[in-house]
Order: sequence, then C-alpha cells, then structure tokens
Amino acid sequence: MTAHQADIIYTSLAFILPVVAIAVIRKGWIAIPLAAFAHWATLDAAGRILHQLDPERDSGIFAAIWAAIGWIQAIVLVTILWKVKQFFINLKNRNKIPNQSLQTTTMAVTDAEQPPRQP
Repeated sequence: MTAHQADIIYTSLAFILPVVAIAVIRKGWIAIPLAAFAHWATLDAAGRILHQLDPERDSGIFAAIWAAIGWIQAIVLVTILWKVKQFFINLKNRNKIPNQSLQTTTMAVTDAEQPPRQP
C-alpha cells in the first residue's frame, strides 16, 4: 500500500464513520461525541500510518497540531452533520403534523352556532 492509497482510504473513512454514526444513533448526546472521536481518531491514525509509509514526509508539526486541537474541528463537523440530519427530519415530519390552530377553530363551531340551512 502506498502512502497515497492510505491517504485516500483513511480520509474516506474519516468522513464516512461520522456520517454513519450520526445517521444510525438517534440520541445526540451519544452520537455527537462518538462520531467526533471516530473522525479524530481515524485521522490521527492515518497521520501515524502515513508517517510510517513515507518517513521522509515532514509532517511532525501538523501531527502535533492535529493531536492537540483536531478534536475541535471534529466536534464542529459532527455538530453540522447533526443539525443537517435534524433539519431533514423536521422537514419530513412538517407535513405529518396537522395545524392545531385550524383544528381547534373548526371544532369549536357547534350545531347551535351554525345558521339554519335553507331547503
């Protein structure tokens, strides 16, 4: 496996794993940290493997920066994914919930309040 192939595989995994975690897990307090950790850990492992496959690749400072603050990017990415998922769920369910104000006003009219019908 070349460094380029490993880079493509791990980058794909780093974006597929959080999307799957967000799509499958319904509770946000579990899905967001788990997906963020999966994203961060996958890219951290990719950096270590890429360094072993290509030792001349000078990325020591980038690996250190990613290990220190990469989790911030992971949380932002996963939060955006969660909000997009919630948006589409709300968009799908918007038409299923009838308008409560229309139901109460139409049901409030009784037979005594209706005008008599003309034969």
